[in-house]
Amino acid sequence: MNFHIEDIVQKVKAWFPKAQAQIEAQAAEIEARFNEQNYSSLSPEEVAEYQNTVQSLALPEAYENAIQTKLSEVLTPWKKNKDLANHLFIVLSPIEPLKQILEQTLEQVKDEALSIKTLSWENRPDQYSTLKINLQEEIESSESLEENSHPENTQSLIVIPDLSLCFLRCVEGLDSIEYLFDFILKDHSRFWIVGCNQWAWKYFDYLYKVNTGFEHIFSLPTLNAIELKQWLNPIYGTLDDTLDIEFSDHEDKSNHQSEEWHEEENWISKKEKQYFQRLADISEGLSQPAAHLWLDSLRYVKQSEEIDSETVELQEEKPEKHLILKRATLPSLPEFTKEDQYLLSSIGLHGEISLSALAVSLAESEYQIRIQVQRLLRTGIILQKQGLFQLSPIYYSRLTRDLIDNHILAGEKK
Repeated sequence: MNFHIEDIVQKVKAWFPKAQAQIEAQAAEIEARFNEQNYSSLSPEEVAEYQNTVQSLALPEAYENAIQTKLSEVLTPWKKNKDLANHLFIVLSPIEPLKQILEQTLEQVKDEALSIKTLSWENRPDQYSTLKINLQEEIESSESLEENSHPENTQSLIVIPDLSLCFLRCVEGLDSIEYLFDFILKDHSRFWIVGCNQWAWKYFDYLYKVNTGFEHIFSLPTLNAIELKQWLNPIYGTLDDTLDIEFSDHEDKSNHQSEEWHEEENWISKKEKQYFQRLADISEGLSQPAAHLWLDSLRYVKQSEEIDSETVELQEEKPEKHLILKRATLPSLPEFTKEDQYLLSSIGLHGEISLSALAVSLAESEYQIRIQVQRLLRTGIILQKQGLFQLSPIYYSRLTRDLIDNHILAGEKK
């Protein structure tokens, strides 16, 4: 039986009317925790299978459409007049798949008059002191390719999917960024599309005033409830017939919504609409946190333990497990130190980073960083893939707020 504390909430709200919103939010969290006893988690194998399916999803269509529209808006005038701004910086969250988003979007660019050259780096070069030289060689090779392979009327488009790969936060590791920014501003013979995560961009603005120096800076729009549902539909849609959605009565009343449900085109029920509206809200409209929160809210409903003995004897097969989407909630942050906050901010700043590069960026020994990283990996706040560390999407919202409140993120204010 579900636990409800609505009566207690009403009494407390009467005592402290000014704290109503905070009380409602905390009450919903408490109610969700009590209701956890009714559910059981998916097995590690099932979680891994769903995670693989999420990773194989195509990019949200809203992302692709937004970038294509903006690119057309700024590229078309430049093709006619090379004195106009020759760049488009696309800025998005450090936990979104930046490289994949740009590459998939640019695959749709069909223009025979454009010669497209993409930075060939898959990972940050090991020797940070050579970043500038490596970048110069990439640009020079693109110039040579243009001269030898394309007619005179062909226009060049250079793509850097992830600017994080081109720098490391240390003295010599930033020379490449200064070189690139200066090159883009002084050479209008080619058009540049550069992807950059928000944390790095704010850091660059702090150092180089990039928001003033560059004209076309495009922040990727967030996804709304309908767009999130459409994106997750290849997984979610297969469960529609068997999947129940929990949404507490308390939440309905706090949103002041009518008890009567009127059928809508994009939703099969009121609870479904409320679920995805909340998912869009707590994920801040970002695809990766939303996917992880969706998966985290997927549970099995526990079967009743009170089964009549005669029923057991007649039952030849166990009943199928019943899935439910419980109320999506953000997990609480694990405990960490001030040193951990700086380490986490450095990981976010670089998007993905190796242990050796992380140690350089923090001016610490690799041994010290290895011990620190191992502890944070156990909390789940960071992930490791192919030797590179990255922030966990499910903690992203609360971690960002924590680092802002503690004045860790460059360019942010509380």
